[in-house]
Amino acid sequence: MKSYFGNKTLWLSFIASAVMFLFVNHHLFTKISSNLVNYIVIFQLLFLVFLSIYDIIYYEINDALAVTFIVFFGTLNFLSLFLPANFGETFSYQNILGAIIYSLFFVLLIILTKGKVGGGEIRVGAIIGLICGIYGGYLAILVGFILGATFGIFLSVFKSLMDKSNFRNNLKTRLPLIPFLSTGVLIYFLYGEKIKSLVFP
Repeated sequence: MKSYFGNKTLWLSFIASAVMFLFVNHHLFTKISSNLVNYIVIFQLLFLVFLSIYDIIYYEINDALAVTFIVFFGTLNFLSLFLPANFGETFSYQNILGAIIYSLFFVLLIILTKGKVGGGEIRVGAIIGLICGIYGGYLAILVGFILGATFGIFLSVFKSLMDKSNFRNNLKTRLPLIPFLSTGVLIYFLYGEKIKSLVFP
């Protein structure tokens, strides 16, 4: 049985988290008025980094941490109705709706693909909804799918060129989905408003 906190996973997570923090910290501080809310967003993004690296290594989600995250931030979003107004920048009932919508979306996707999409993505859909809300979750998942599909195509073509005898098998290359979805969330936080203004001028 694999340990959820293997040294390899933790070290990669710490390194990636540090790089990500340095990259997004300035951008988020200029966009979010409350320092407390800013650090909450940073924590949420770093949590996705951990899930992404775990998915890359083990091709599965860390269920214990994912469920804990969903319960904790789901509760915060519910309590946001009674908290100061500045918490509305991160917590609101729309995030709870987003969690429900996108977890159901992945349930539907699992049914349509006959299980080719992992069940862990249901929890990831809920996490993305809690972080980004309805609109942001849509953008993050769409960008994540586009990035994943593009990377998968290039990887399959590259493997096919390297090994032409297994062309059909190369087209079935397995990819971890969570890293691409997490990248979609990051792009939403950094450029979501610009993308929104382009799509809905």
